[in-house]
Amino acid sequence: MKLIYNNLFLPPRFTNDKNDLFRKTVEQVLEVNRSHMEKVGKDDRQAFGEVRQMRENETANDYMAYLQSSLRMEKNKKELEGNGAKRINFEKFILQMFVKGFDSFLKDGGAFEFVHSPENCLTGSTEKERAKERNSLCEEIGNYVRLVSTVIDPGKGSHVAFYVFCKMLNSVYLSNIRNEMIKYHKVVRTDELAHLIEIIELCLLSADAVSQKQ
Repeated sequence: MKLIYNNLFLPPRFTNDKNDLFRKTVEQVLEVNRSHMEKVGKDDRQAFGEVRQMRENETANDYMAYLQSSLRMEKNKKELEGNGAKRINFEKFILQMFVKGFDSFLKDGGAFEFVHSPENCLTGSTEKERAKERNSLCEEIGNYVRLVSTVIDPGKGSHVAFYVFCKMLNSVYLSNIRNEMIKYHKVVRTDELAHLIEIIELCLLSADAVSQKQ
């Protein structure tokens, strides 16, 4: 699931020149909220009523910058005004953008519907037939999800050492380190940190499965 999310769902939404995939997700979340509130007779209390649509030539990164800026302003306002401050829900909107967007991606992604609702994709009447269908669907998904050659060098001691270090961390710490490295990487524009980010991404694929019990 992480491979699909990180390699097939996210990249096109931030690298697509037309931003149509990202824009579609934004419009979908705003429309679903608006329709729901109108249905229950509370259209004047829409949770995302003050969240604007993407502008015509606005990029995904610029729109995310707008959301992050608005989120900080909302949090500062709450700290000053307390519970009486009007809630704009930018944090909830950002979360729903990616959760609902990924949910729709799995539903509309052909073979990926198997990941979203596996039993609905199986039509065999016997367990043998259903097992054959599962294997076929897994192979089809495998055609989309493949690890590409990376800059990680298993022959370098520094790469191995950092990998061992990352394997001792849980997904929360790994995600935080990765996010900070990505920010720094964008600022300094150097490939010297590329292998570190890729090692972290590799460890994140199995981080949740590693027991954190002492």
